[in-house]
Amino acid sequence: MQGRLKSATTMEETEFIWHKGDLVPWKDATVHVMTHALHYGSSVFEGIRVYDTKNGPAFLCLSRHLKRFYDSARIYRMDMPLEIEALTAACHQVITANKLKAAYVRPLAYRGYGAITVYGSPDPAEVTVAAFPWGAYLGEDAIKNGVDVGVSSWTRLAPNTFLPNSFRWKRIGMATRKASDSTPQVTLAKEPVRISSSSAKA
Repeated sequence: MQGRLKSATTMEETEFIWHKGDLVPWKDATVHVMTHALHYGSSVFEGIRVYDTKNGPAFLCLSRHLKRFYDSARIYRMDMPLEIEALTAACHQVITANKLKAAYVRPLAYRGYGAITVYGSPDPAEVTVAAFPWGAYLGEDAIKNGVDVGVSSWTRLAPNTFLPNSFRWKRIGMATRKASDSTPQVTLAKEPVRISSSSAKA
């Protein structure tokens, strides 16, 4: 029998978050409850690993992640308030400021406070970059023993129907997992039958 999925641990806070252009204390990186993204899901993000190496902290495919991040914002019709080079520097800045050797980096772009219409404000998105320690996503035992998975009762949308790569879709699989037997859920496409996404991560 393969390893069972352990409960997620509490996020480990670090000292600083890069928030809308400045490094601010972790607890000060906040948004208003009427922020557009909280109501309509108008946000995009990336999850980027940083590894401890003999040459210092090293990002895994940082440029590829940030290109996808900007592409996601473009699909959502969100103008970014800074160039990709500036965001690259911000990612490095949070690692240095928090004195991290290995970390998970989370750049986030979202429509902020203002218009409450479905489209929201035409103003550029607000951007935040957090970095914090995060070990193996499914726990160290999963690397050695693997994990059990189940097939989600939900069917994946066709690529031209909606944004099927959205993590909001994956969250449905996560919710199904939480309500059932705590195994990650594999979501299958309708036609052809293939593995389309999973509520688990490497």
